[in-house]
Amino acid sequence: MSYLTGVTNYLNINKKPLTALLNLSNIKAKANYSPNSPFQYKNKFTLRAPDKQSPNEVMRRTVHGRRLPDKLINFGSKEGIELFKETLNNGYANNFFALSGNFTTQSDPSYCGLGTLCMVLNAVEVDPCKRWKGIWRWWADDMLECCYSLEYVRKHGIDFRDFICLSRCNGLTVIPKRAENYTKNEFLQDVEEAVQTYDSHIIISYSRKGLGQTGDDPSYWCNTDLLWDSLNMIDKVTGHSRGYFLVKKADRTAIPLCKFNRNPDDWKPLSDFYLKTIPEEIKKKSPKNPKEIVECILDSIPEFLDLFVIPNYYLPPLEAKNQLKKLVEDAKSSHYYQYVDKYVRTRPGPNVSNEREANVKKINDFLIKYPLKFKLQDTFGMKFTEQEVYELKITGMVIWLMSLPGVIFDKVLSKELYTIYEKSHDPSRMIGKYVADSTAVTRATPLLYEEVRRLSDYQSVALHSVHTFVNDLPKACESLKI
Repeated sequence: MSYLTGVTNYLNINKKPLTALLNLSNIKAKANYSPNSPFQYKNKFTLRAPDKQSPNEVMRRTVHGRRLPDKLINFGSKEGIELFKETLNNGYANNFFALSGNFTTQSDPSYCGLGTLCMVLNAVEVDPCKRWKGIWRWWADDMLECCYSLEYVRKHGIDFRDFICLSRCNGLTVIPKRAENYTKNEFLQDVEEAVQTYDSHIIISYSRKGLGQTGDDPSYWCNTDLLWDSLNMIDKVTGHSRGYFLVKKADRTAIPLCKFNRNPDDWKPLSDFYLKTIPEEIKKKSPKNPKEIVECILDSIPEFLDLFVIPNYYLPPLEAKNQLKKLVEDAKSSHYYQYVDKYVRTRPGPNVSNEREANVKKINDFLIKYPLKFKLQDTFGMKFTEQEVYELKITGMVIWLMSLPGVIFDKVLSKELYTIYEKSHDPSRMIGKYVADSTAVTRATPLLYEEVRRLSDYQSVALHSVHTFVNDLPKACESLKI
């Protein structure tokens, strides 16, 4: 799979076929390389150690660029330069300069998606709010770890959905479009609109094979008929077509206030909890309203669950604390907060079963042991009251509950209850006035919604990655694919 950044196009007055300028990098190559190739594909790239080879051996077993197929036009050639002049004069290269001024080359063969994302993040001027080198805050591909560890990306690369998670997590508004769900005319219209703007970009995930192109080649022009055909080729990893992303800078900063403690590598036992334990508990207890759904989930939490969200600070301490306070206040106005708060405060009594009493104790023990208090003090250098710590812990559980993937519930809830669940996770419905009704849809402010969406993307990606790489993708997991 390959990614394309900085697409500019040529469209003359007579609406002749578009030609796209492609800027390429490698990602997750699936080709079977020849024995003479420096790359030996065994589920990941392995480079031969240079110090164990003679200079002649290095030259024999490596390549320095490859000749472009005849159907692709080198961007720096005479013909390519003329195409660019015409494109620029017709107003179809407006976003090119922001990208070219921030051109980035990936630092690892599997970092194509990361390099592409860095280039766009710097082009639209998203502040990473963390140090790159010296006094400079700048995006580099080794800074993009909010969804995955770098080691995970080196091993697996990233696919279409992974790119969505990373983009949203780091401050971009993303509209993903798989080719199988759109027409060629819609694609061409999206390209045309994107390249006429100064602050929006289109990123294309396409098949190199479809362009007759392999390895590292120079930037080039490609006819969009050929490009569209390459988008429609099936990616063996996802089982879906390739596609593209319309991206621009998000309205608010990219600082994640929360994150999970785990990488997707560690999600195998958790996937059983999500896709087996929770559905089985719901089937057994048949909840009648959202409050009882939450109780079912809390009742079934295993002891090894350590994925609750934790604060992740890149802001100055006082500003970060103020944002956390705002996040807590937003969460406290939701039904989820009231449900969790009441659950953990449950005390033994005639109306409390022994099973519920044991489960409540398990949750309370977890909250007591959870080292959030110490992380807060070390990070801020200021004290938090016991009540503030408690509210942050409950808020973490609330965000986790709100961000659970819908695939967990779609086969086990009644149609009415699932409709309520869907509405509570619909972006168009999540932001609005809070309604104090026990069965009402939980509303979310923009701040809370951003955290929920980011973590929802992450959980879906983690579940999908687990089942993809163990070659065991259950039918329930199919809906995790976009």
